[in-house]
Amino acid sequence: MRVIVIKQASDLQTLATRLIGKRADGSALERVKALNPHVDFERIEPGTVLLLPDMPGIKAGDKDTRFIAGDAFDSFVKDSASGLEAAAKRVAAAADSLATERAAVSGVTRLAAMKRLIDGDPVLQRQLSDAGAAWNREQKEVKDAAAQIGTMQKVVSEELAALRRLLE
Repeated sequence: MRVIVIKQASDLQTLATRLIGKRADGSALERVKALNPHVDFERIEPGTVLLLPDMPGIKAGDKDTRFIAGDAFDSFVKDSASGLEAAAKRVAAAADSLATERAAVSGVTRLAAMKRLIDGDPVLQRQLSDAGAAWNREQKEVKDAAAQIGTMQKVVSEELAALRRLLE
């Protein structure tokens, strides 16, 4: 079994010509489709990972393929984990930034002069209330995003472990 990562947008016909040649073997093409139920073969996006069977109808010398028996699968698992970890770090940085902004505004609004201004201006009070509500929504969104990424990390890890067992 081999892995290929699509570098340019493609479709089934282009992929078939590239991997199988002008006379596309239907059984080889059907096997590729069966191994990759996650792929929309009408529009194959760059970055899509395809599993390719080891069979005579598929060109073995394609420079973009890597054999799973080597370190390609381990590399894919590592890249997947790294990508999700980077996303988790970006969400954590957004949460930190949001907390810093809120603390700064909160500190200013506690100053005696600002407190008098706020108490005497209903428009300013409403704007601060609206800003607080917006921060609360953003904080909830960031918390939800962090939870979703955590779930994705767990699910991807479990699914890749299951795939590893199938491929061994």
